[in-house]
Amino acid sequence: MQEKDWGDDLLGESIRDSIVGIAALTLISAVILVTAATVLATRGIAVKNAADMAVQLEPLLGRSAKWLFCMGLWGASFSSFIGNAVLGGTILADGLGIGGKVSDMISKLIAALIMIIGATIAVLTQGQTPVEIIILLQAVIIIAVPLTAFMLFWESNRRSVMGNSVPRWWVNLLAVGGLVTICLLAFNTLKGLIVRFIG
Repeated sequence: MQEKDWGDDLLGESIRDSIVGIAALTLISAVILVTAATVLATRGIAVKNAADMAVQLEPLLGRSAKWLFCMGLWGASFSSFIGNAVLGGTILADGLGIGGKVSDMISKLIAALIMIIGATIAVLTQGQTPVEIIILLQAVIIIAVPLTAFMLFWESNRRSVMGNSVPRWWVNLLAVGGLVTICLLAFNTLKGLIVRFIG
């Protein structure tokens, strides 16, 4: 909204867009979880690489499942790598008070730095299984996601920031429920990581 100078008159439209996006992601995640539980768990398959994850699609796609899954995984990785780096660079620049738009040079420089760091980590971790790297990155998510959710909740309820657009009580109630759920999931993930790496 800040990038395009949108005002309060477009708040309703942005909320509708958010609802559609969240619903789509929820549906996709549910399909992945259900198919993985149905196919992988019943066959006792331990996921060690992308090809193992593609097995869940074989009942529907046959032998082409691995190729289609890897193409989708590459597309998701590439789009997330670029998109999240640009978003992160813009938000960091805005938070530091040195920029606030994607078009700002400082935002682009920070985004480039983020991508360089990510690419460096990918090069340095060659030889390790991708699954282990993903599990390791969950440790970062454990801290980042609940903290981000709390900060969003806090900022959205500040009248000095939101003005007359502060959430209603029932929206805050849903937000608290979501925040508690995120914290429980983070705790469960942390417990799983401790068991996996420490025993």
